[in-house]
Amino acid sequence: MGGNFFRLGVGDEFLPGAIELSKVAQVFVRPTTINGAKVLEANNFIPLVEALHVFASDNSLSKHPSRMRTLRTQQEGIVNIGVDITVITGAELTSSGQLEKIYVEQIVPCLLMRGIAPHGANFWPTFQQLASKSVFVIGTALNGSYAGISIFQLRSVRLFSFSGTYARQVAVGMIEAVNPAFQDIKRAWRHSATRALTQKSIAVSLGADDCFIDERYLPIIRDKMQWYSEFGFEVAEIPEYVSPLQGAKGSPFKHFISINDSMPTFTGNWESPPASTIINKLNTYLHKGTA
Repeated sequence: MGGNFFRLGVGDEFLPGAIELSKVAQVFVRPTTINGAKVLEANNFIPLVEALHVFASDNSLSKHPSRMRTLRTQQEGIVNIGVDITVITGAELTSSGQLEKIYVEQIVPCLLMRGIAPHGANFWPTFQQLASKSVFVIGTALNGSYAGISIFQLRSVRLFSFSGTYARQVAVGMIEAVNPAFQDIKRAWRHSATRALTQKSIAVSLGADDCFIDERYLPIIRDKMQWYSEFGFEVAEIPEYVSPLQGAKGSPFKHFISINDSMPTFTGNWESPPASTIINKLNTYLHKGTA
């Protein structure tokens, strides 16, 4: 729990409490059966899309002139630095004894500098477990220093389409560590990392973003969408549900992507930027019939 919301977990046994608690707070709960889902829907709970993906590749790259100039300039910087790019699995790094060195010398300093701990990666055992299921894209400069490291988790997701859901193998962005000396090529590094994977026929998502969105995270999603134009709506067999929004006073979550009648819809307050920018891009994409 946190603020004026509660995330009760997974199980039909939580449903009576969720319904009662929804009278005073915002409640998230995932049923385990279709009957459980029907009970929640009868009490006006909203089924959520599992995650929003922004897919990055040359084909989905924005053609906006200023962004193209920025990327081109930064890519020239990568060439001048002489960055060599390697794609390698976490398991291979572990067996070669390189994983701990990369963690101590590159990942930890970056996390400390930015004051973040994505996916609990500030704990070595947690990072080891994450690495075992991930692929690393490593950029090494001519002087032997790391220019950038991007870590992607390989997983199969179910994505919405107008003809039904379909499975897709996706590399989901988890952690990015760019050498502070090369911060001025950060955007080009991100694109170079995704290109290294797409050239191996791997679809690249810039992260599986929750579809109950904190106001403070909206600019980050908007930034991804300004650079890439292909999106994906991940759906679950039995989705997580959120309680009716009229009981959500004081909650940080006011923007939702829900799934109703097999169609992603937008619930909550999407009128003002940056939320309005996001919804306009997603609606345009959906109306093209290409989601």
